[in-house]
Amino acid sequence: MIRKKVCYIISDIDKAVFFELTAKQLCKHVGLSFILINSKNSALSTFLKTLEIPVYHISCPSILRSTRSIMQIRRILRNMKPDCIHCHLAHANWTGLIAGSLSGIKQRIYTRHSGKPLQWNWKEAIIDFTQNRLATDIIAISRNIEHLLLEQKVPASKIHLIYHGFNTTRFANPDPQIIADLRKKYNPENQYPLIGVIARNVPWKGTYYTLQAFTQLLKSHPNAKICLFGGHYTSMDSIWDTLCEIPERNKQIIDFEPAVFDIYSLFDVYVHVPVNPSCEAFGQTYVEAIMSNTPSVFTLSGIAPEIVIHKQNAYVVPFKNAEEILQGISYWLNQTSTKKVNDPELQAKINDMFSMKRYLDSLLKIYKPD
Repeated sequence: MIRKKVCYIISDIDKAVFFELTAKQLCKHVGLSFILINSKNSALSTFLKTLEIPVYHISCPSILRSTRSIMQIRRILRNMKPDCIHCHLAHANWTGLIAGSLSGIKQRIYTRHSGKPLQWNWKEAIIDFTQNRLATDIIAISRNIEHLLLEQKVPASKIHLIYHGFNTTRFANPDPQIIADLRKKYNPENQYPLIGVIARNVPWKGTYYTLQAFTQLLKSHPNAKICLFGGHYTSMDSIWDTLCEIPERNKQIIDFEPAVFDIYSLFDVYVHVPVNPSCEAFGQTYVEAIMSNTPSVFTLSGIAPEIVIHKQNAYVVPFKNAEEILQGISYWLNQTSTKKVNDPELQAKINDMFSMKRYLDSLLKIYKPD
């Protein structure tokens, strides 16, 4: 029996556990291939090759200068003749959907990973309009994104609500040796409390308010430390002055940490506080922290309103409020057993909601493999 051929087009990714898990399972059901954009020597590329999944590499300098990239993808697709393309992330969505249309691919899917921008501009409006028109199916990764697409007049028949899938067992069972190694890297002096942040350096992630709260925390906990993962900060950033107020021994900035299953267990309190309800499309970090049973302080953005319950699996704070963030951190530090925060029934519900099996089953219904 000839299996349906599905080509994933993904841009600007290095290490991505989510795509690794997806590829490992999907290749059992469909003829799978990948086009990776701006990711030639990535960890994902290496992983896919170990599974003997065909991988094609192209570069794309920008969406405005993407004509050559579109033509390259078009040639690949015409030779490959996939039944379906599935695009992820900005450059891939734009180039892949256009190339797929030009190649006559009948099923063209993209997953919307971006929330509502703080300020719309003409470029984003054109990109969204074009992608929504060219796609035959759009994956909404949260109710937040489903509502956004409907606001953009996307037909409901095109929209499929499918939550991300996770290795729920692995998050619930971190590796003690990896945790010990992480502690040597990020908290060798055993400072307390250790506050964790995993967020790109963009204003809507709300890191400014977390740093404001942390500077106040130092008054009562002078040995505290904050670890900022995923950010690179310079004097041009709006939070630079606040960051400079924190003594060097009380902070550490890390570009990337691959041990995603285990890093949350290192934190005494984890903080993720986007600045409004719609800026976060999903927020994998919400789910990861909850699955890791890590005491957390959250604002309700992206997927959070669907899964977070105040003081049951996280401490919920208002947007842009450093004082409340500090209060949330203090709440967890004052608990007698901060490492057991989640109701077992609620945890089981969330584990089922974001299981990899549920995610893959939902995808396969859309791909309609033979």
